[in-house]
Amino acid sequence: MKIGYIQFSPIFGEVQKNLNRTIELITKGKEADLLVLPEFCTTGYLFIDKSELQRFGENVPNGPSTKAWSKIAKETNTFIVAGICEKVSDSEFYNSAVLVGPEGFIDVYRKIHLFNNEKDFFKAGNGPF
Repeated sequence: MKIGYIQFSPIFGEVQKNLNRTIELITKGKEADLLVLPEFCTTGYLFIDKSELQRFGENVPNGPSTKAWSKIAKETNTFIVAGICEKVSDSEFYNSAVLVGPEGFIDVYRKIHLFNNEKDFFKAGNGPF
């Protein structure tokens, strides 16, 4: 199994531009069986207030990023892990990682141990590690 990671500097708030960049980089790394993208790779990091979560948060698995990653995973026969701001409702957000593969969406992990001021913005996940 070949495992790779993608490192780049997401531009804060430029969700579509960052998503397009991840697709471009995934395509370049398609020889890997599993690619891991950064935390908050579509939104950038360091939210200032909860209104930003409202604007940038996405539903999992039906949001545009998860759908796009599922499509490229199928095209490249690659599994992808990517960090995302998950919006469950207007007041419930998680620092999440989605897992997709050639067959589509597999699962989501909601970060349990929130760091520093992440607790001010996100709920702690309660799933298994």
